[in-house]
Formats: sequence, structure tokens, C-alpha cells
Amino acid sequence: MKITKRFACLIAVALIAGCQSTLIDQPFSTDSSWQTQTLENGLIVHIKELPNQAVSTRFMVRTGSRDEAEDQKGYAHFLEHMAFNGSEAFPKNEIVSLFGEEGVAFGQHLNAFTSYTHTVYEVDLPSNEKLSDTLAWYREIATSLTLDPAEITKEQGVVLGEFRFSFQGHSEASSADFEIYRLIAEQLYNVDEDVLGNEDSIRNISENRLRDFYQTHYTPSRSEIFIAGDVDATSTIKEISALFATWTATEQHAPMHKISPLSRGESSFVRVNDVSFPSTTLLFDLGANPMETVTDFENFAAASILSNAISTRLNNRARDLNAPVQSTHAQLIQWFERMVLSIQVSYETPNQQEAMLLLGEELATLR
Repeated sequence: MKITKRFACLIAVALIAGCQSTLIDQPFSTDSSWQTQTLENGLIVHIKELPNQAVSTRFMVRTGSRDEAEDQKGYAHFLEHMAFNGSEAFPKNEIVSLFGEEGVAFGQHLNAFTSYTHTVYEVDLPSNEKLSDTLAWYREIATSLTLDPAEITKEQGVVLGEFRFSFQGHSEASSADFEIYRLIAEQLYNVDEDVLGNEDSIRNISENRLRDFYQTHYTPSRSEIFIAGDVDATSTIKEISALFATWTATEQHAPMHKISPLSRGESSFVRVNDVSFPSTTLLFDLGANPMETVTDFENFAAASILSNAISTRLNNRARDLNAPVQSTHAQLIQWFERMVLSIQVSYETPNQQEAMLLLGEELATLR
């Protein structure tokens, strides 16, 4: 696979921004059923009461691979794995068997993921019977992971296996999307590798540096708990307050990184040659969007409608003109804090110039 990157100024960003205010007739309204409280230590708790419903929970720490030092590549993701391999109250992988007794399946109802910016732990319960155990485990993740050397060694093999699976999966048809996401991550988060890090870093993982990452970035001011289901908000907040009361940031805690936009005034231009058809993708930074307010959701909905409209327009024009392209599409890529519009055209190699002319002319006529 050969990849070439360069940057080109286009006017489409201004056109896109100018369309947003006319796409939604009815404004969104705030969901007032969520109750939110910030504890004294900075931990934020969100609860939605849904009587007689299953209970869904999340523990989110706003840290990911963008927070890693050069000698900690892949440590955020590795630490997520270690949360299932032992803490002071739940030795080894006892947490898996504990929840399994309630019919909570590992991978389906009990899981976690790491991104460039966040690490999220999730437990979905059939009832509120194991809610206290869930909160206790979240407290253990926050402060009491043992990071046992034997467990670290065991988990190295698991993570190295993910490398093999990941890169096999990205070697052919998905290579364009893979490179696009990597380019966005490189510009937005100043990282040049996948969330997994690199194999050398995982093979030579340092227990001390892993513990440093844990103590530095797992802090209450970076964390939030989400609970929705058959719970009583008042008593649950009291329980969480008591559990997490002594959790405070260590002296070595790190400030949150600010996200950088894609190159100011420029659009990213990615060309990928893979085993199917070469493709060219334009990436447009639509600005910060933390998805926290009604306005954020309205902007997201407008951008989604716009990306669908652009995709339809390009496909219709390519068909009407019998253009020599294999496919065209536009999609909105929503990261945790930012929106990026991706517009892609694929073609046979001899038809690259004609395909690019079609793309440029159609974008130039958008109003």
C-alpha cells in the first residue's frame, strides 16, 4: 500500500458552515430526566431513572493514547486491559466470574475500550442487583489496580495478538479508512500511531512507567460515571459519594491536553492505493463539538444532514454524467471533541484526473 499526503486549500468549509443554520426546522430540547452532580473531588455523576428497566453503567476517564509519553506508547490501552486482571478487592480476573453469576457476559455486557482521548469501562446489568458491585469495581479501577507483574506478562500476549488481528484487518479493503483515521489523529491529537501503540513498546513494557501513567492520568477531575435504569438517583449518588470520597489527584497528575484543529485554513488530502481501487479523500475540519449542549447536537445533526446531501449529490451527478468513478461518498466523522467531514472518490488509476475534476467541480457548485 502506498500513501501520499498533501494539503490543498478549498472553499467548501465556508460553504458548509454557511448551510448549517437552515437545515433544522425544530430545535432540540434538553433531556431534563438526567440528574448530574459534581462531587467535591471533581468526579461527575450522571443518573437517569428508568423504573423497571435494565441498568446500564459507564465509567469514563478522559485519558487515552494522546496522553502517552514517548516511552509509554500503547499504555493507555494496556491499562484498560489490566483493569480486568486484578485489583485489591477483586484479585486476578475475579470480576468476570462475579458478574457472570448475574448473567453478565464478558465482551457483551462487561467490556471496555480506549480511544485517543478517552478510556471507557462498561457494565450492563439485567437489574440493579449488582449495581453496588459495579460501583465498587469502578472505584477499584480508579485507585486500586494491582498491576501484578505476572498479570502484565500474561496480558502482553493478549495485546500483541490484537496487533496481528488489527493490521490483518486493515491490510486491504479498509486501508483507506484506516489511514484517514490515523491522519486525523495525527493532526487533532498529535499522535502518530494507532491506539495500540507499537509492538516494541508492549514487548518491553515497564511496570513502573505503566504505574506512572495510571497514577498521573486516572484522577477524579478527568472522570465521569453514567447510570441509566431502575435506580434511585438520590441514594445512588450518596453511595458513589461515600465510595469515591477519598479519591484525590496525586501530586503528579497531568493537565488535560487541548485538542488541535486540522491544519488551519487547509483541508487534508489523502490518497490511498490498495488492492481494490485507488481513492482520494478530502477531510474538512468542521470545528469543536463536545456534544454537551443542545446547540452541539443541533450542529451535529446539521452536519450529518449536510454530509448525506453531499453524498447523494455526488452519486447522482456521477451517474447522470456517466463519470469514470467507482464510488463517491461523504460521511461525518464525530470524535469526542470535534467533527470532521470526509468526502471520498475512488477510481481506476487511469481515470484519476477525470474523477478529481468531477469532485472539484461538484464541490465548487455547492450552495
